[in-house]
Amino acid sequence: TALREFKQYNRFVLQISGCRAAVDGMLRSMIPTWKVQDGRPRVRAAVFVAEQILDERSGMYFAVETVLVDRVLEEMQGGLLEMEENGFDLRVENASEDAEANEGESSGEEKLLRDALRTTGELVRLLVRRKSRPHLDYKKRARRVYLKKLQFSGGPYSSTMQLATHVSLLIGTAANVQEGIVAPWREAWWTKHK
Repeated sequence: TALREFKQYNRFVLQISGCRAAVDGMLRSMIPTWKVQDGRPRVRAAVFVAEQILDERSGMYFAVETVLVDRVLEEMQGGLLEMEENGFDLRVENASEDAEANEGESSGEEKLLRDALRTTGELVRLLVRRKSRPHLDYKKRARRVYLKKLQFSGGPYSSTMQLATHVSLLIGTAANVQEGIVAPWREAWWTKHK
């Protein structure tokens, strides 16, 4: 994207307000204003924005607020519910890693659903990882670079966990929720009892 290319040649740090404007602009430009028959454009837009957030080179990884992640997950959930209302089968049978190897054989809708499931889990892992202060395990120079880029270090809210769980249950099974959402939360340092 343009943000990634611009950041490649410049050493600026993306601020929280710039990240908010980028997420709003991407969602607004990708979601049609007219009534669409199904929710695929909303899901496509949410998956695209989630992938941009997860890409460390875009800078949004370090500056995205949890409220913006909630907004992306709400768009994804709304699009999935619209697709379900219009008769789409949202269940992905083998949502494991083995099924991603056979992605060339799957349809476009199934690939979209797999991407939605994957990015939902990765967004939760991102927020949990950021909150668990990974820079404490880095060497001195890497820690300094990471902290220089980091603008927001908040973790997932309960609303984030609920939205991610609902999206994952719409597409996958309880095992997907366990693997992608509950396991990273359970392994976080602040949830362990002494």
